[in-house]
Amino acid sequence: MSAPSAGGSEQPEHPEQPGGTGEQPAVLPGQLALDLPAPEPAPEPGATPEAAPEPEPGPEPVPTAASAAERPGSGGRPVTGMRGLRAALAPRATRGQVVVGLLCLLLGVAVAVQVRQRTGADLAGLPQSELLGLLDDATDRSDRLQREISELETARGQLEASGDQQAAARELAQQRLDTLGILAGTLPASGPGIRLTVQVPAGTTPSAATLLLGAVQELRDAGAESIQIGDARVVASTAFTDDATSADGAVAVTGPGGPVVVRAPFTVLAVGGAQTLASAMEFPDGVGPTVRRVGGSISVEQLDEVEVTALQPAPEPAYARPVDPADAG
Repeated sequence: MSAPSAGGSEQPEHPEQPGGTGEQPAVLPGQLALDLPAPEPAPEPGATPEAAPEPEPGPEPVPTAASAAERPGSGGRPVTGMRGLRAALAPRATRGQVVVGLLCLLLGVAVAVQVRQRTGADLAGLPQSELLGLLDDATDRSDRLQREISELETARGQLEASGDQQAAARELAQQRLDTLGILAGTLPASGPGIRLTVQVPAGTTPSAATLLLGAVQELRDAGAESIQIGDARVVASTAFTDDATSADGAVAVTGPGGPVVVRAPFTVLAVGGAQTLASAMEFPDGVGPTVRRVGGSISVEQLDEVEVTALQPAPEPAYARPVDPADAG
């Protein structure tokens, strides 16, 4: 019970008002309790309110595996497991990369189409005789390579099966020496081939020396193994010059043994595939068409046996020296 006041009347007890001690008032029966924030204290008169400090810029967020795993269209839910791994490793192509890739693709297709059309047009424009010549040339080259492979395999078998390996090695060395002698022009050679007869008027353009050089190059490309012009053996170092002292269009064929003068009509002997060598003389803008264009004539005979008897001395190398196989490599 509470004591009566001086006025004689009773005052009901009330809880303390908020703001004094900061405690929440007691909830009376029948009242609803609300959890409200405490009111901020009123600013003093004349005081200037402080401005809220601006937030300092922090470092940019670093993408993590968790953020990388989230993808649009998944409702903001992180993708985990194999799906997350696939999403993290999936390539992200930009618009520039797509444009560059398409340009490279179009360029490659254009180049391939142009090369194919160019090759097809070149072959389609050739007559049947020239196509057959190209085919014979390719076949002859393949046959020569196959023969070389067979010879090397045979030589290896002889060395392995021979009881006297030194005698077998000497025989193989002699065969190799004969082959090199034929190619170098120090030994005579015989075999199937052609006889080429060229008649060129004096003072033509191109000159007779240029035409003979072109004939030798065409024959070598066609697989000729030995060539002779007049009494001169043609080797790798052979040069052709027009003889200025002669009025009949003579040509000086100069090799290791010195110059040899040959005169029209020029007779060229070549050992090799007869059909291939003959076809090589009729290539477009080759020896045959050029000789006829300057007013000359050319004839080709295919022979089963051609003898190349002119020789060149073996020059002594001035600088090159052989290397011991044990020291090579």
